[in-house]
Amino acid sequence: MLSFAIPDDTFHDPEDGDTSNLHLVFMTFADDPSDGHESVTPLSWIQLNATSRTLYGLPLSDDVGRRQYLLTAADSSGNFDTMAFEVDVTESRLAQQLSHEFTVLLDLNYQQFLYKVSHSHACYW
Repeated sequence: MLSFAIPDDTFHDPEDGDTSNLHLVFMTFADDPSDGHESVTPLSWIQLNATSRTLYGLPLSDDVGRRQYLLTAADSSGNFDTMAFEVDVTESRLAQQLSHEFTVLLDLNYQQFLYKVSHSHACYW
């Protein structure tokens, strides 16, 4: 599980101050600049809670690997700065040592379930 609070000193603007006063946008990183960057989709395992300035998520086995992201901070004048970073999801060594597995049967579409979970205001991580 990932829960990373973005430090207040990550960005600084002379007029608006530190990161807590700026508008944050979380995007995927395109290797080719002509491809452009896109906001992280609601179905992505990793999300940004802009209110608490926290990156959070629960990666699954399909998410193992290294991915690049961009965090953009915009000030009240519309000026912005961007920071690139990588997230490396590795296979857990505990996966082979677990003694129990739980299964949940949902009477709804799995993609809709992921969307609702990622947009829940009751996330406590």
